[in-house]
Amino acid sequence: MAEKKNLPTIIASQEAKIQEILPPGMDAKRVVRLARLAIVRNPKLLDCDPISVVESIMQASQLGLEIASPIGGAHLVPFGKKCQMIPDYRGLIRLALRKGDVRKLVAREVYEGDMFHVIQGTTEMIEHVPLLGDEPRGDDQITGFYAVATLTDGLTVHEYAPRGDVDKIRARSKAGSSGPWKTDYAAMGKKTLIKRVLKWLDLSPDLAMAIEYDNRGETGYSTSTGDRDTEESVEEDMAEQARQAQKELSENLEDARREELIGEDA
Repeated sequence: MAEKKNLPTIIASQEAKIQEILPPGMDAKRVVRLARLAIVRNPKLLDCDPISVVESIMQASQLGLEIASPIGGAHLVPFGKKCQMIPDYRGLIRLALRKGDVRKLVAREVYEGDMFHVIQGTTEMIEHVPLLGDEPRGDDQITGFYAVATLTDGLTVHEYAPRGDVDKIRARSKAGSSGPWKTDYAAMGKKTLIKRVLKWLDLSPDLAMAIEYDNRGETGYSTSTGDRDTEESVEEDMAEQARQAQKELSENLEDARREELIGEDA
């Protein structure tokens, strides 16, 4: 119970280390505040190993993505006793635009009644005219998703998938019946198509790592090897600075746990 109650305090104790790995312009105090908000919104995070929670915050911080931000970025998602950092579709867009060779990247859902055409051949394009109305449309009326990337040289890359294809991906997810797939189906569908478009582009290291984190969070497998994730495979993909930060974090939290137990016995 002590770990549950003190998780926000443990996160706050790592503020200085978070600041060390944040990109310029980001503030560790805000990161800690947003992380605490994420815990309030999802109390199941209190059941996770505190080390996995703080490591997830570190991963998002290293990529320059805010946790539980109103403008999007990344989320802390509990899988049993382990917390994982999952970037959302707006976070992937932000990382793609940051690289500089992508001028615009959008993803949208297609609903029943929309005028929608995918044109292929020597001139490929997507035409989408939404059916406008006064009543909001629900997830059950979505027929498909698409994403379009416009590069700085004017070239465009697009991908489309019918709902059935997206639902097959959802079925393979270890959280397909819960979490964001259940509460934010449209957002997850758009992220699926953004990842397909990004396969055609030259990815920055940060964007490639964000996609890897997302795939591991969804399936538990590494996309680079196809193997089930292990601690060793994660460390091989991470930068030396992040690996060292995680090692120090584990030691610090173990020290904090020992001090807490000593205090309870006193």
